[in-house]
Amino acid sequence: MKALKEYGRTSPYFLGLLNGQLTGSVVVPHDIKYLFQCLHSRTEYQLWEATWKRHLQDALPGWLNEPDTAVDNEGNLITLQRVLGEGDWETPNKQAAGLPKQLLKQVARTAIKAFTTMRPSGPLESYLDVFQGPQENFLQFVERLTVAIEQQEDDELARKRLVTSLVFKHANQ
Repeated sequence: MKALKEYGRTSPYFLGLLNGQLTGSVVVPHDIKYLFQCLHSRTEYQLWEATWKRHLQDALPGWLNEPDTAVDNEGNLITLQRVLGEGDWETPNKQAAGLPKQLLKQVARTAIKAFTTMRPSGPLESYLDVFQGPQENFLQFVERLTVAIEQQEDDELARKRLVTSLVFKHANQ
């Protein structure tokens, strides 16, 4: 929580901590939900959970095609309810015992993706309008520009090219 408040939800420092927490060890959906409840207000959590569910729905067909993620530890096909940790799968012990580690890692990555793709409230500032302020630190400017580009451009290669191109054009001389 301290890193989130001090550095912001889009800072590389906070995102690195979050990524390390969720991918550095095997976590179950129950723990993922608990962590994100701590990081969000009630409304933000509901938005994150809906975004996570949508990303899980999108990822599920691909997981069903992979031998490491298609079935649980009892040989049953994976369902959305199972990866969300709902219904019969609510308890952390059942999630840990029943879901393969490779699948749990994918579920955690999807939770991070849901967090990073949530849009902040208020209007978005076009990345074309992001310029370094006269007293602004260069790294803070680069961070603001990167966040604006990430919010508006879905293609990863295009994002990298935009940051590289605009960072020097929009920086103070």
